[in-house]
Amino acid sequence: MRREAGYDRGHLAPNGDMPESESQHQSLSLARMILQALDYNRNLTATRGRALGRGERYVVTGPVYQGSEIEALKGRAPIPTHIYKSPGSS
Repeated sequence: MRREAGYDRGHLAPNGDMPESESQHQSLSLARMILQALDYNRNLTATRGRALGRGERYVVTGPVYQGSEIEALKGRAPIPTHIYKSPGSS
């Protein structure tokens, strides 16, 4: 993704949160990425920080496309209007 577009291809589940090499490799699939604003994708650490030291955690995350007209980068990649992350316990 070109930076001048203002978006990164952000992982829904960060590679750094994967426990072993096989799941790290699987996390790199483009199917597990969405367009994310540069600041959001590069500075989001609150969810990981809340989960550390609290045992096994599951985080439900995904894009929200709200409204009747969804913007798309180059007419192909839809841009989420919101992103949710909801940490919970196992």
